[in-house]
Amino acid sequence: MSSVMQRDTVLRRAPGVIQAPLDQALIFMNIDAGQYLMLEDTARDIWDMIDGERSIDDIVALLTQKYDVEETVCRAEVIAFAESLLDQKMIEPPR
Repeated sequence: MSSVMQRDTVLRRAPGVIQAPLDQALIFMNIDAGQYLMLEDTARDIWDMIDGERSIDDIVALLTQKYDVEETVCRAEVIAFAESLLDQKMIEPPR
């Protein structure tokens, strides 16, 4: 099964997602879908980069500048995380 996320996929937060900081973490919820998550560290960084303008490759470039991680490993992890967010209706499907 191939990924619905591609390198040039622009990630957009789903409408109805609200968030609130909690110490170093971020709690966010999609009220419409009844889903909620708590993010910390790199996951929170990725969420903060999802702005409706950045592609997966843009996010990977920023993360590889900030963290000591190989680009291919980082891309695979960002795609997996994005697909998880999509499954939980926290981001919009790719256009």
